[in-house]
Amino acid sequence: MKKIVLLLIILMSIAGNCFASDNRWDWVASCSGENDWYIDTETVQFYMGSSNWIHSKHNCAKVWLLNCDYTDDVLRLSRVEIDLDCVMIRFLSEAVYKSDKTQVSSDSTADAEFKNIIPETVGEEVYKKIRKLKNNA
Repeated sequence: MKKIVLLLIILMSIAGNCFASDNRWDWVASCSGENDWYIDTETVQFYMGSSNWIHSKHNCAKVWLLNCDYTDDVLRLSRVEIDLDCVMIRFLSEAVYKSDKTQVSSDSTADAEFKNIIPETVGEEVYKKIRKLKNNA
């Protein structure tokens, strides 16, 4: 029992170091204790039609995705667009920060192509979470 409590304390302290603890960031997935992914539930935008003409009549969403990479000790904040009808995603921008919140890099890829969301990946978990948010809205 003591080991479980100790493990929970360690996990909570790691998550607390990743970002401020509140209900804004909703956990999506983890990978072997090396990465955690969250979505920003306060800024999700649902709309009809992407600026990409092929997806112009589809249900879409834009969301901020936070990746806490404990191996490289960085935070990756990405703006993504998801086509909910085609089950596709594209990355619009990304900023990388050190754990002390100093920026390492940033990139804007607004003209990025949509890519299929691969089953059994973090991308699919993000898609499912966004789909669920839309259905509950």
